[in-house]
Amino acid sequence: IQNAQQSIQLAAYKLSDLAVMEALKKAAERGVTIDIFYEPNIFKHSRQGAQTSNLDALKKEHIRIHTHSNRFNQVHHKLLIIDGKKALIGTINFDEESFDGIAGEDRQKENAPCRDFAIETDNPQILQELTQVFNADLKDQPVTYHHPALVWGPHTQRMKILALIES
Repeated sequence: IQNAQQSIQLAAYKLSDLAVMEALKKAAERGVTIDIFYEPNIFKHSRQGAQTSNLDALKKEHIRIHTHSNRFNQVHHKLLIIDGKKALIGTINFDEESFDGIAGEDRQKENAPCRDFAIETDNPQILQELTQVFNADLKDQPVTYHHPALVWGPHTQRMKILALIES
């Protein structure tokens, strides 16, 4: 995020980590175009505490916030595309609970952090498809998936997972 020069595309189930949000604000101040595809109705579990997301502060920085598509019941993928040249794809939620184990606003209650992962890629074909799907989701439009290394839900994931198991 700190090295972005032109654009940031972020799909997030949870987005409340103060360091990430501050980096997004600074990128916007540098003139970086930022689109966030965000799930507004996150599932709250017993250890989570009162987690909030200060998206209003990001909107004030002219960061475009998009909520979930009507085509799906939630935004659950975690994706970060920087300048169309690098991407992180993984399970990482962009919240303090995932990074540090801190449960939302309940700073006294500390849990173990989450076991998450992300894969960084600069593969042009993968980046093209990630960007294509991200943009289609923002516009609530159907999209066709092509790259054999990407498994997209809900349409191709079962078929590809079963094929992998059977192979």
